[in-house]
Amino acid sequence: MDQTPLPEQVTDSRPRVWLTLATFLGLFASIFVVSALVLGVVLAVQMVGGGDDGNAVGNASEAIAELVKTRLGLHVMILPPGIVLIVFAVIGAALTGGGIKKRLGLVRPKIAPGLFLLALLGTMGLCIWEMWFLSWLELEPSAQMEMMSTMFTSHEGWFAIYAMILAGLAPGLAEELFFRGYVQRRLLTRLSAPAGIGLASITFALMHFDPQHIMAVFPIGVWLGFVAWASRSTWTAIACHAANNIFAIGITLAVPALESGTDGFRVSWLPYLMGFTGVAFLIAVPALLRAASGQQLSQS
Repeated sequence: MDQTPLPEQVTDSRPRVWLTLATFLGLFASIFVVSALVLGVVLAVQMVGGGDDGNAVGNASEAIAELVKTRLGLHVMILPPGIVLIVFAVIGAALTGGGIKKRLGLVRPKIAPGLFLLALLGTMGLCIWEMWFLSWLELEPSAQMEMMSTMFTSHEGWFAIYAMILAGLAPGLAEELFFRGYVQRRLLTRLSAPAGIGLASITFALMHFDPQHIMAVFPIGVWLGFVAWASRSTWTAIACHAANNIFAIGITLAVPALESGTDGFRVSWLPYLMGFTGVAFLIAVPALLRAASGQQLSQS
């Protein structure tokens, strides 16, 4: 007897888009709450230790401005959101079954080492050209952007290097595990590559809260989604994200004038760097597309 189920009996086991987006909303709220709690505890301890003159709002604003300049402040601003992201990604992957590493795309990239390196250089090219474009717009930095700049320019010596590496590795790992490893990979089971990458990039950008910061990170979010999809591995996106952050902070520390407009980009060696990494980006895009097409053909 034919045991083939009728069409109406077949259940679609692919993850629902709305459930993935609902998970993001839960993450969004959790990051806000956890970060606020940690920051509040740290500020309360510092204000109690330093005395309170009754102006709580003023004290809190001044305390935050001073906290981000310290070594403690660097860790308070970076680590709590990262921990929440990793927890959500791991729990989400565990609940879907099939192995956490596989679900999050923590597999060996399916591209050649040379193309992996080209993707890293292309990331730097996109980063520096976007920095130039934002400088050309001559936007007044938002409070959040100024706070971030202060956080990384307030340190010297070995700790400045440590801060740069921490700001690359921690967000690179945490954000990519959730947005490319969990969100994007789930969306791509339902949506086309452009739609899945685009929607995951929107959620990634929104997580940065500040409108100016959202505008700045959206293009790199699309690029990270693209390299993760083309290489079939979240590790590629993690490496590119870390490279982007370290490169951006390093360039800003090396050429402080970049924060004051496009004139800073006239430093003698910078145009060569922009040209080299920009060409790498232009070569990486079609190369990654060919690699992705080749993988699809081999699987068909």
